[in-house]
Amino acid sequence: MNGTLNSLSPYPYSISGAGLAYSFITVSGIEYTAYFICCSNYDKSLENTFMFNFEHKGERAAKTSDPRIRETILCIIELFFQNNRNSMIYICDSLDGRELCRKRLFDIWGNECRDRFRHIHKEELHEEGEYYTLCSSLLVHVENPDMEQVIQSFVRLKEMLI
Repeated sequence: MNGTLNSLSPYPYSISGAGLAYSFITVSGIEYTAYFICCSNYDKSLENTFMFNFEHKGERAAKTSDPRIRETILCIIELFFQNNRNSMIYICDSLDGRELCRKRLFDIWGNECRDRFRHIHKEELHEEGEYYTLCSSLLVHVENPDMEQVIQSFVRLKEMLI
């Protein structure tokens, strides 16, 4: 199924994986994939909580900032919260030691789009582990009837990750 998210989304995208995976190609020819993975394997109370990730395919990545990538990612997240009352966790990848850079970038994106996401509550975890720093956030729709339980499960999840 192909389409665009809405008139704000600068890149067309394709959907797969029962609506939980998206892919798009930038004007530079770089293919990105954004996807959601259910977290219920970690904690049964997280059955409506999804881990979110996005990545580019291949070795080639843009060296300059492409605001259209940001807009497309934000539109995918916005669509996720428009279609359901689920919650979302994102963890800033630490494999290359750039997790704090990723956290700063996501914080900037969040601050720039505060009005757009005013219906989303955010919880953050920032923990120094023995081998890496965990930077993670939970986004929960403010009308989620299980918000408190989801937040408690998110905090418990930290213990599994550190």
